[in-house]
Amino acid sequence: MYEVGFFDEYSNTCSIFLEWIVMNYRKTLLIIILIFIFIVLGISGSIAWMALSTNDDDDKIKRMVDLKHSSGYGSSSIEEYEKSRLDVGAMYTLEMFVVNVKDKSGKTDLKLEVSFEMTKNELSAELEEKTALFRDKIIVLISSKSMEQISTNSGKDRLKKEIMANINPLLKDDKIKNIYFPTFIAK
Repeated sequence: MYEVGFFDEYSNTCSIFLEWIVMNYRKTLLIIILIFIFIVLGISGSIAWMALSTNDDDDKIKRMVDLKHSSGYGSSSIEEYEKSRLDVGAMYTLEMFVVNVKDKSGKTDLKLEVSFEMTKNELSAELEEKTALFRDKIIVLISSKSMEQISTNSGKDRLKKEIMANINPLLKDDKIKNIYFPTFIAK
């Protein structure tokens, strides 16, 4: 007599699977086509988004350069503008500190970090030696201000100029070219 062996069961399982594929090939083919369409749409959408967003950035830079040129503050070339924007000198950052600032409701704590951009491309030892003096000058200056005076962008710009005016006379080897506030949090 004939006994059902392993290979007969295997071939029977394979034939059942193949019959299922043949019966459901339209559904399977439809799923594969839909997946392919979604992939193509996703890739082309990404490419279109990148192409369109690049033009917006270029237009913004052109408008900024035109504004800068029309106000008499520099060249109209985009390359020179980008170079000046990325051409940052040596930076010296004071550790974060807290200053009490006058506010309508009393006193507000201002958590602050100040970075100096120096005119020379290397930091001098003078900066490390006078850190306590810099912090003191900045604390005295900021604590004499109200929160309303320094909370706006123009107020922060005025504060930066005042800090430079107070710190630059203390320096012999180098001068501060610009000031940045990596942290400026009022509590």
